[in-house]
Amino acid sequence: MKRGSLSEQMGAMALVDQLRHQQRQMREHLDLHRRRTEVAERIRAYYQQQGIECDDALVEQGVREFFDRRLMFEAPTLSKTERLIAWLFMRQTQFKHGLIWILILALVIAIKSWTLVADSPSAAQAPAKPQSVQAPKVAGTSTESANMQRYKAQLKRLASMPLPTGLQALMDSYALRVKTIIEKGDPGYVEDVLVEMERQMDFLGNEYLLELVDQPGQQTGFEHCADRALCKASKTAGRKWYLMVQAVDGKGNVGHIPYWREDVQEMRVHTSIAVQVTHEAYLQALKDKHDNGRIDQRDIGYKPAYTMDLAFDERTLDEPLIDEDSPGLNITHSF
Repeated sequence: MKRGSLSEQMGAMALVDQLRHQQRQMREHLDLHRRRTEVAERIRAYYQQQGIECDDALVEQGVREFFDRRLMFEAPTLSKTERLIAWLFMRQTQFKHGLIWILILALVIAIKSWTLVADSPSAAQAPAKPQSVQAPKVAGTSTESANMQRYKAQLKRLASMPLPTGLQALMDSYALRVKTIIEKGDPGYVEDVLVEMERQMDFLGNEYLLELVDQPGQQTGFEHCADRALCKASKTAGRKWYLMVQAVDGKGNVGHIPYWREDVQEMRVHTSIAVQVTHEAYLQALKDKHDNGRIDQRDIGYKPAYTMDLAFDERTLDEPLIDEDSPGLNITHSF
């Protein structure tokens, strides 16, 4: 496959991704019943896989209440200080002239006070200030300060990014959790969390081309038997097929992809993740790998800058991303 300019391809894919996203949102809003049904079925399947008993009526009620509230605006609760600022802002025209005179009067008083102090005889005879005594350093303080400096550097990067409102709120919450971990303190855990945050900021702020992994010695894909009984009866029924994907920037560097692990309810970061694909796409990648050790059509998607959304092409299925360590995997074939 002849590959054109990477910048041209990324630019075109960004536009296509935006159109696909708009089209998907329109379909979701126009077919609310279908979306409710799909979400409810996925929740039931997840609970069943984890061995958790959950009443269908409870699932239906939760899904219905979520969709009923998801487009409603909920005004945040303001503190007394915020309410006072808002009240003053709405009445700024009434107080504008009065505030100007108050500021002028305060400035005049400050100048007169400074003049009186400067002219006072006691000012010339003021004793010399004692030299400050440097407090002894406490063990661990330098490490804590360095960790906080690293955290503030990533916080500054986050503040400079033009993120959508929902993603901004999510990342602000994530940054607050990181700060809490740093303040509480296990040095080894803090280092892991800071490295993860730095990698997430790199991934969030850059655009990436999503490519299939086909380097020698690395796994490219695997087959998962989701239903053992069906797998025994058929070569395709009850099976799912996955291909390993990595994010590559314009300089050829492989990024770390963050994604949510449902089983442990936390964010994970990997250099490659598994995305579910059609059986035909899996077989084609397998054939390419066996023919010459490389996959002909490696490009499978795109990640624009300032978003966590991964846009894949038609070979993929709309299913959650996983990694090779995900629980419940029953791998029956890999290459």
